[in-house]
Amino acid sequence: MWKINSLFSCAIEVKDPEKQIAFYKTLGMNLVYTYENHDQKKIYLLRYLEEEAYLTLVHNYSKTGNYSPKPNDNYWKITIFSSDVDSLRNSLCQQGIKVGNPKQFLDIGYLCHLHDSENYTIELLQRDFQCNFTPSSSTKKPSFGLITLRTKNIDKSLHFYQEILGMKILAKMPVSSYKFTLYFLAFTEDTPPSSDLESINNREWLYKRNYTVLELQHYWDDREINSNYDLGFLQISMACQNINNLQTHFQSYGIKTLEKKQSILNKPSFSVKDPSEICVEFIETR
Repeated sequence: MWKINSLFSCAIEVKDPEKQIAFYKTLGMNLVYTYENHDQKKIYLLRYLEEEAYLTLVHNYSKTGNYSPKPNDNYWKITIFSSDVDSLRNSLCQQGIKVGNPKQFLDIGYLCHLHDSENYTIELLQRDFQCNFTPSSSTKKPSFGLITLRTKNIDKSLHFYQEILGMKILAKMPVSSYKFTLYFLAFTEDTPPSSDLESINNREWLYKRNYTVLELQHYWDDREINSNYDLGFLQISMACQNINNLQTHFQSYGIKTLEKKQSILNKPSFSVKDPSEICVEFIETR
């Protein structure tokens, strides 16, 4: 059985792990593991305690500058789902963190953006549209909602993530004024309220999921998407049941698998490249 269970981690390189850990703690994350990998790099895993997905910080001792995000990088951001974006923003501002002003962005969601201490982008996205927000609905804690990647060829990317990996598409959000479309996928049996993936009714439902969702952004002009591994983004990871069977599955599609190694939590793993040359790691967690 090669089943993939969940989106497990987003890994970024950092130059000052202690400062980054302190920053993500202000968002409610907890440092749960620290260890050295096979390259003798120090690894720090943070997450919300009720969840499975990690934000992985890899200490690059030679890294000097901050991350410099660009609109055609293959990595964009992580998103924190919040029941009350205004309150979360106010709390962060009181701690001296600069956060953009929240707004209802078209019919996508009520949101704002900020950057961590090394300039990686973070989005705060409210679970309810602002017009539907009530204080009584704001008791749920923040969660690791989205990992957002970009793709030049959406057909190839959807084939990879849906048909080969077995993810389910939960929503599709065209943004005509900015000429891009957002696609949301997860490892789940959940069924959106509407069978029309573009329905607005699916959006607040999506932001209330209790697992991390993969978001793909595709610009309509099929612009070139640049790899930014040398700048700081490393990979996404997924949890699976049996890496040997999964490797055989990839080989049946003619997809090259990279060498097995011990990875997050010192568990066996291997990697492949997605159609946008993003490294996707698979970790045996059974």
